[in-house]
Amino acid sequence: MTLQLRKIDERIIDKWLSAIGIFSKTIKRLLGESLDSIYATEDPEIGVRDYNVIIVVKKPLDDKTIEEIYDLAAKACERAKTDFAIVPKVVVKDTPEADEYIYLITREYEKPKWKEITKEFSKTVKRLLGESLDSIYATEDPEIGVRDYNVIIVVKKPLDDKTIEEIYDLAAKACERAKTDFAIVPKVVVKDTPEADEYVGVLERTGVKVL
Repeated sequence: MTLQLRKIDERIIDKWLSAIGIFSKTIKRLLGESLDSIYATEDPEIGVRDYNVIIVVKKPLDDKTIEEIYDLAAKACERAKTDFAIVPKVVVKDTPEADEYIYLITREYEKPKWKEITKEFSKTVKRLLGESLDSIYATEDPEIGVRDYNVIIVVKKPLDDKTIEEIYDLAAKACERAKTDFAIVPKVVVKDTPEADEYVGVLERTGVKVL
């Protein structure tokens, strides 16, 4: 069995490793030789397709065992007294699904293109929003998201639906122009709200401030 983290953030690592350690041991006891490996994101609040732990097994598991895995994830967080959740995804070794998840959680993404695109996108958002825009944050990898979002746009006041639709359109156009194989998935939050504080807090630890 292997346990891999892409990198370590000292502000969160103690509790995250504690929860992952408890969870991994119980998973090993549950699955035995059926378990191949376990991968975790570097921060519990970011994920691959919203999962922060990928469990690779040697053969498909029945529904009852999958449910037991979810239960063990919840219990590990209870025991470690965390304010985050372990969100596991089970994949079968040597399948296209497993290969994709392992690739995304372990790869070293080539950042220049992503940085360039998020900067260009941010400029168009700035032109659209003007003084209503406070800041923009992006994840370090377009395929690693916070609740599935890879760009967080912080605004000073709530936006109407039409403006939010225009932001989604700008995101799609930015990727079209750059001919990317990924998408910008933006989330708009209002400054000084619990929602904004949560998203910004995660990306200040793990992402990049673009604007």
